[in-house]
Amino acid sequence: MTAHSLPQTMLGATAYGPRKRWPAGRFHECFEAVADRSPDAAAIVSDTTVLTYRDVEAWANALARALTSHGIAQEQPVGVLTERSGLLPVALLAIFKAGGVYVPMGADLPADRLVSMIQQSKMRCLIVLDGLEPPREVLDALDENGEGRAVLRPEEIDVARHGARLKTLGKPTDLAAILFTSGSTGRPKGVQLQHDAVLNMVFGHIDAQAITAKDRILLATAPGFILGFRELCVPLLAGAALVPASRTLLDEPTKLLELMSRHRVSVAFFTPSYLRLFHGAVPAGLRCLITAGERPNADDARVYARTVDVWNVHGATEVCGTICMMQVDPDGHGPIPSGRPFANTSVHLLDADGEDVRPGETGEIYVVGQGLACGYLDQPKLTAASFVQTRYGRAYRTRDLGRWSPEGNLITLGRTSDM
Repeated sequence: MTAHSLPQTMLGATAYGPRKRWPAGRFHECFEAVADRSPDAAAIVSDTTVLTYRDVEAWANALARALTSHGIAQEQPVGVLTERSGLLPVALLAIFKAGGVYVPMGADLPADRLVSMIQQSKMRCLIVLDGLEPPREVLDALDENGEGRAVLRPEEIDVARHGARLKTLGKPTDLAAILFTSGSTGRPKGVQLQHDAVLNMVFGHIDAQAITAKDRILLATAPGFILGFRELCVPLLAGAALVPASRTLLDEPTKLLELMSRHRVSVAFFTPSYLRLFHGAVPAGLRCLITAGERPNADDARVYARTVDVWNVHGATEVCGTICMMQVDPDGHGPIPSGRPFANTSVHLLDADGEDVRPGETGEIYVVGQGLACGYLDQPKLTAASFVQTRYGRAYRTRDLGRWSPEGNLITLGRTSDM
């Protein structure tokens, strides 16, 4: 019997998620395999158009060539100014294909917040979607980062001339994305995620929620946060279709439900607080709800779990989104725990001295695994304080307290006192 297969009661302070071997490579290389396998499958579906995987691949290649012509190379940041655009997959893939680093920038953020992101990442290139106009302060910040400022719009790219696949050198440990935290505990931090961490997040969800090419997944969450990054990336490697929803629709939940029914959305990601706005309504075609970002409302989750599969995710941007998750039992009682560790992830409860707590005791949550970020952008002291060496390897110190339930699920208990 291996350590991975031991019952939770025998593991004491530690639990291990499933050990999985995923396809190797970078994100866009895995996408290219999907596009080659199913070029005519729908990739993006809206009321006005359908883009196939062949269309998205060609458009992303053309935009990637435009990026390289403006000097974008390996691990150089590229911002994407967007709301919730159907062209977001094209921009994401183009940046990866050029070897660059994806930096999502929500158009609804204040200009000074966008400027801070530009200054911290030192980007010189910005992709702008859906006819948005960048604030003057944003353009000035790009100029301040050096010569060669470029603002690109996918709709202006000549796909017919430049849609051939672009090949760039790179490896799975290359930087893929910088996601800025909300700043609720201070200045927003740029969390640096590698391709291999992103692939673990994507394939882990594809495996756990049995996502296939038959699924249609709603694209509705703010692009700059990890929940939005998850819902953008997962369908592209499952061969599924994305159904984008505008910011306006999110303000009108009834119309969003109509969109979901009209396009037979089968998988959707929501925060628990937004899910409450549906008042228990289930759109036609929905089979799976995934909630994250907040502590779940047990009553709401169990109402939906009687009709569709409901999964609760506990995570953080610093671990590429997912630490633990569990499928909600409609017949359960009490608060919903955080669940069991994600694929290729282990969770350790340690005391103030970094030692394992005894079975049943409360400890601080440390996370080890393939999803760990490589650190915070240009913040070495903060990186050293949050990503620490333990007897189990390099770990993310969450500063959350937790304990294991008798069933082996993680129960989170709030923050430590040394924040």
